[in-house]
Amino acid sequence: MTESASQPPFFGVRAQAFGRAQQANLGRGVQINYYAGGAGSGKPETAPDTLVPPPNLVGRALELGRLRQARRQAQEAGRPVVVSTVHGMGGAGKTALVRALAAEIAEDFPDARIEVDLLGFTPGHEPRDPGEVLGELLTLVGFDPAHVPAHTQARAGLWRGWLARHRVLLVLDNARDAEQVRPLLPGTEAAKGCLVLVTSRDQLTDLNTAVRIGVDVLLPQDAVALRLRMAGRSQAEMRAGDEELAELAGLCGHLPLALRPVGSLLTVLSPAELVEVMRSAEHPLEHLDEADHATRAAFTVSYRALPRALQEALRACAWHPGPDFDADSVAALTGKPRPLVKVHLASLLQRNMLIGLPHGRYSFHDLFAGYARRHTGYSNDAPDVRRARRRLYQRLSTMVGTATVMLTEEAADQADDVFDAPTHAHTWLISATDELTTAAHTALKGNWPNATALAHKVAYWLMLDGKYEQAAGLYTTMHTTTSTAGDRLGQANALECLGDIARLRGEYGEAAEYHQRALRLYESTGNRHGQAHALQGLGHVAWFQGEYGEAAEYHRQALRLYESTGNRHGQAHALQGLGHAARLRGEYGEAAEYHRQALRLYESWTAPAILEARSSGSRLPR
Repeated sequence: MTESASQPPFFGVRAQAFGRAQQANLGRGVQINYYAGGAGSGKPETAPDTLVPPPNLVGRALELGRLRQARRQAQEAGRPVVVSTVHGMGGAGKTALVRALAAEIAEDFPDARIEVDLLGFTPGHEPRDPGEVLGELLTLVGFDPAHVPAHTQARAGLWRGWLARHRVLLVLDNARDAEQVRPLLPGTEAAKGCLVLVTSRDQLTDLNTAVRIGVDVLLPQDAVALRLRMAGRSQAEMRAGDEELAELAGLCGHLPLALRPVGSLLTVLSPAELVEVMRSAEHPLEHLDEADHATRAAFTVSYRALPRALQEALRACAWHPGPDFDADSVAALTGKPRPLVKVHLASLLQRNMLIGLPHGRYSFHDLFAGYARRHTGYSNDAPDVRRARRRLYQRLSTMVGTATVMLTEEAADQADDVFDAPTHAHTWLISATDELTTAAHTALKGNWPNATALAHKVAYWLMLDGKYEQAAGLYTTMHTTTSTAGDRLGQANALECLGDIARLRGEYGEAAEYHQRALRLYESTGNRHGQAHALQGLGHVAWFQGEYGEAAEYHRQALRLYESTGNRHGQAHALQGLGHAARLRGEYGEAAEYHRQALRLYESWTAPAILEARSSGSRLPR
């Protein structure tokens, strides 16, 4: 083999082969000579086989079926080379899936069956250099190390030349990115057919593949089955109920990386004992060293592999109270433009650092959210976090207020340009309900500025959507935090709203108690507007209970208080209540007069006043 001194190695080479020498054309005139027999022939005495036997695979029938189908379709189409990629978060079981397929079909590739760990996301290791891997592969298949070229491009050409004459199954496990994989792939001239299976935490969208399969966490029933298999004991032997096993699997996030070590503890412990330990911890795996170390390492190495901009985006996601978020929320947290944030979130999704949800929403895996916060130095008291959270809560408050306004008939033509139509606003509210509820609870518990305003708006939406229990939970949190702070007016407002919810649920005795407690607090603070609201609430409860005379008295007291404060729409509500009470007593003329007075006041209540009341979270007619 000769090289021209004036050219880069293996470019513009003139070479001759003698005797049994053969020439492998590498493209663009590049040639490598190797001998058909003896050392460096590229023909090992036995077919290389470095496949690792698969573990007992649990679940994954759908994913395995898709891989089989991709291979079958390629064969039927006459494609000589099939490249399939399997991607997913760390510890989801990508390698186990690929090894299971490789074991099934190994006999179809008599010339070589090779698995290579590329160390793309292995803690404590740098990703392997593809040139180095090529050198090992060429040596493995029979080339003398002395005859292996020094440069990656030349090695890749020699490797493709060898693959073109052999039928090979190649497993490239744990790839960092497409650039690491590309030099190792066969060329399209591999006439006898090769199959390449690639696993990575990245989706490797730059590779041209026959199929790209995402591996998610296990289904709940499969997670339980894996747990039992690792325990080596039956459910009856462990005296474990279905609920205990399901909860244990859920605490492991249905992630095989955590399920296996935790499952092995079931050889000596009961599910109930493990559940108790995991429930009591700050995060489920905190006291289970092997599982915690493996899961934490899986997250850490993926995080460190991210470009700086994506690390910053992921840190912002970790600052979010959860459980899910969209680009608007992350843009508020980061202070960056929404289009740029959408690109960052899509990139994190491709790297399986986030889970994609419908309607452009994202979340962390249950276990990885905690690791993200600890690894990124999250602290509620950190100035950056506080500024980001303040922006987030303000943004959510604006959006939920605007969206609920758009759902009202009076305000449909008054809303701003946050949402382009009521249907858009409704879709956002439905998809963001969990985020809004969690954010409101978190803001209240953290005593954030304007937390009660956010909570009122969110609770108003929950009540509109018929989620009375969730709304009541929010007002209960509001009552607790205001009680701790000694805020009597805040306590009264929370109790008054809890009374409204109890009435809507038909719990009239409980509703009356809430309104009475609120009334006493409003009286102690001298808040006449609040007193009138509480009396209105008591009036409504009374006429639902058939106490029409008592209801009328409550409404009269409320009317006098509203008149003393100049609250015109409050007066209208009270008059409407008096009209209902009179009608239910059979006093129809009196009822009609009350309703006429209420109508005149309602007509004077302008659309801007309606918008202001709704967007501020104020309660409207009962």
